[in-house]
Amino acid sequence: MFRDRLDELRSLPYPPGYVVSSRWVKFANRFVEFCGLKNDARTIAYFGMSDAGFDVGLPKANVAWLPGSRARYIERHPELTTVGESPLVPSDRVVECDGVAFSHSLEQAFSYYSALTDAIGDEAMDVVVEIGGGYGRFVRLLKLSGRSRRFILVDLPESLLFAFAFLRLHFPEARMRVLRSAADCAHDISGDYDFTFCPVQLLHHLRPAKIDLVVDSYSLGEMQQGCVDHIMMQIDAHLRPRFFYSFNAMFINKDIHYAAGGNIGEGSVAVLNLQPQWWPVSFKLWNDAIDNGAWRSTVNTVLRRVAMPVEKLTGRLMVAADASSSLSDERLGYLYFAALGARDPAVREQLFSELRERHMADGFQSGRGYDFDAIGEVRFLRERAEAPSRHR
Repeated sequence: MFRDRLDELRSLPYPPGYVVSSRWVKFANRFVEFCGLKNDARTIAYFGMSDAGFDVGLPKANVAWLPGSRARYIERHPELTTVGESPLVPSDRVVECDGVAFSHSLEQAFSYYSALTDAIGDEAMDVVVEIGGGYGRFVRLLKLSGRSRRFILVDLPESLLFAFAFLRLHFPEARMRVLRSAADCAHDISGDYDFTFCPVQLLHHLRPAKIDLVVDSYSLGEMQQGCVDHIMMQIDAHLRPRFFYSFNAMFINKDIHYAAGGNIGEGSVAVLNLQPQWWPVSFKLWNDAIDNGAWRSTVNTVLRRVAMPVEKLTGRLMVAADASSSLSDERLGYLYFAALGARDPAVREQLFSELRERHMADGFQSGRGYDFDAIGEVRFLRERAEAPSRHR
């Protein structure tokens, strides 16, 4: 079983500059301590889902809300009709809807699926890489929906243990492989297995022939910048997916949020510090959450990889921005990706001006520790303009 290989995978060296945050080191050590006492797949899988495992947890079901929420998703995405929550979940965490169990955790996974499929329509997403996917709930949903068949899960070895146990229980006939060395990554693995488990230490060795989609939800925003830089480099240079779905903290100072920087100054600066070869198919800001008195901004975006000269792409992004409503989510998205590739500092300053105005309109200035100049993406774009060689 995967547990027997955990010490071997933990001993793999991390790439230069890849330093796991203190917050996640604590999680990882807790996982290892727990799994040293357990050898039962169901117990390990449930631990990964619960509050004791990852910090998402399984809240008690709001029986007044969940049925209506599920019905709205099913109406738009009928392929999810038979997709229910894992039978591992306790009964007080689910609501029975037409014979199918539904939970707040599954509702969130439905929201990811809806945002993704609304943006790309019927485009294929057969081969999927998920980075930092926790115990595997979203790839399970993609598998059950019929939209995707092959998955590569990239995460800390300790987290992959829970995903392996969870997915093995739910897909006992699936072909699974755990990558253990650079040699294991040497050929195209995407077509050989249903689920491939790749420790993040081996990510830079992956050379898949085809990736339709890379997914990252609430993972990049919880990493230190060196980790984000490494992953973005692999996405740009080697994974080269047709689409990239990200749902992460953005346009805030992540150091003042426990979920990102752990309140100890280990927050990333920019989670989407991509090379200028992406078009935002959708870009949605969620500016309605307050974390310990500080406003939190989360961006849900679907990006399509494009091939065109940077100047041409930047021009098209600016045209799209000009056609969008003032201070709208879409406009800020176009401006941000234009600023990633623009040589003209006026593009960057326009983004800053409109982002500041949007924050004022949303009330951010009244939140604890608000400082526009401390916002990660603002710092990143300014520093890159001053020393471009430091940012690839």
